[in-house]
Amino acid sequence: MTLRVTGLSCGYGKKMILEGLDLEIHRGDFLAILGPNGSGKTTLIRALTRSIPPSRGEVFFEGKNLWNISPKHFAKRCAVVSQNAPAIPMTVEEFVLLGRTPHYGDFQFLETAADLALADRAMHEAGVAHLRDRLMTETSGGERQLAAIARALAQEPEWLFLDE
Repeated sequence: MTLRVTGLSCGYGKKMILEGLDLEIHRGDFLAILGPNGSGKTTLIRALTRSIPPSRGEVFFEGKNLWNISPKHFAKRCAVVSQNAPAIPMTVEEFVLLGRTPHYGDFQFLETAADLALADRAMHEAGVAHLRDRLMTETSGGERQLAAIARALAQEPEWLFLDE
């Protein structure tokens, strides 16, 4: 499996942040993008994860144009942990269980026992199992980031994008 970028240019409005980028990442690769603030690291992650469309160029995921893949199919394969996890009025466990929604069947509105078990394992792996009943609004920024990592792990992605 490969993620391939060809001639990618993107940004916000008329301001281009990335121009003419070519990149190829293979399953199992670990890639770190380093650079100063404002250099386009987050913009690249957003372009690779369907958050912003390219102005020019293409992103291919599993041999298909990223924008021709259904959001649900993409969400089953890829998880994103952004820079700031939200402080929202739901428990850490409920937040982590959101990672399971791409795997829900048609007309499934509640998590299964398997979903609960996967979320529990992910919370233990990320070190937030002891926070499961605490509201996200009552956690520290670091605890929220760990909960976001647990949510991404519960999603069981083949690709994991971490923004700082």
